[in-house]
Amino acid sequence: FHSLPLEMKSRRRVKATRMKSPFNRHMVTGAQISPDGKLAVIRSYTAAWIFHRSPEKTWEQVFLHGQPEKRLLLPVQRQGEAICFSHDSRSLLLTSEGVGQDIWKIDLNLPQKDR
Repeated sequence: FHSLPLEMKSRRRVKATRMKSPFNRHMVTGAQISPDGKLAVIRSYTAAWIFHRSPEKTWEQVFLHGQPEKRLLLPVQRQGEAICFSHDSRSLLLTSEGVGQDIWKIDLNLPQKDR
């Protein structure tokens, strides 16, 4: 895993730094931070983990010491790698590598937690 600053200025070069990861035993194939910056999803070929970040914590602290808010088993896909939040962060969209692959939508049904 690598880390970038939460706030980045456009046209300014930044360097990603390596961070410890509890996901070293999983084949991570995709990840995204929600549009509001409060949730993150990390996926493997078969599962996804949703994390919530409170303002006083960094993502590194959340990933190393926090527990996922939710773990999801994902549908079987040829080579599932892409995942993202919907614009309102209430659903996940995922697909597999390759042309013409299905796009899956999974509703999260998460508690609001000051979202």
